[in-house]
Amino acid sequence: MKKKEKSKFKLASILPYAIGAAIGLLFAFFSNGSNTKGAGGESSLALEFVPVLILLTSFFFGIALNVVLHELGHLICGLLSGYKFISFSVGHIMLVKENGKLKKKSFGVAGVGGQCLMSPPEPVNGAFPFLLYNLGGSCMNFIVSGIFVMLFMLLRDAVVYSESIFLPIAFVGALLGIINVLPIKIEGVSTDGHNIVSMRKSEISRRAFWVLLTMNARMALGARLKDLPESWFEITEGYDFNDTVSANVAAFRLNRLIERRDFAEAKALA
Repeated sequence: MKKKEKSKFKLASILPYAIGAAIGLLFAFFSNGSNTKGAGGESSLALEFVPVLILLTSFFFGIALNVVLHELGHLICGLLSGYKFISFSVGHIMLVKENGKLKKKSFGVAGVGGQCLMSPPEPVNGAFPFLLYNLGGSCMNFIVSGIFVMLFMLLRDAVVYSESIFLPIAFVGALLGIINVLPIKIEGVSTDGHNIVSMRKSEISRRAFWVLLTMNARMALGARLKDLPESWFEITEGYDFNDTVSANVAAFRLNRLIERRDFAEAKALA
């Protein structure tokens, strides 16, 4: 008889359900709190639908706003840490710096709503700043959440449907901030929190993170994989292929070997 494989509990697997439940609770809260009545004291369905429509609009606007500001947080904290700008993308729209000018391109990564790529400073005794850069996005989301909670507190008596306008944006900001700071993977993509934990534990992971960012910078300037230093792509003892960043570097090594027509080694690595 075959042994049953033990199913591993992953926090990322319940996130969609948690988000759905939270949105459902928000709808229930606002629907119960907005029993607008028409003439004769009877509830008006049209009037009751208004706060729900506003909430939906605010919710989706909050997602777009927080994705953009999340990446802006990485950009600001990266610049403060000595990083250099490479590209800034939201959805499939990417801004890339080429020859000192910003150019618009179309590019997207599965499972990633936005991405800010920067070139890290050269390591000093094998160390380089990575904590602030990775935390920048979540910090910005928490700031956005706090600002919209404050706006609600200040304007709830002056603005009609203020809870439907401000609170969904605050909710999305807090949710994205929490998700990105948790050390998990979503659809195979590591969160910022996962990157931080991996790099604090492993020198190989830190090296891979530095190589991946620096490699993207060089390739943005026109370099090819086969022209990059061999030492960047070494697969050393203890290399963790389950670490997303390290696995990406290994995948680039595979592409590099194919570029150099070293098919035997490429097959062995694959």
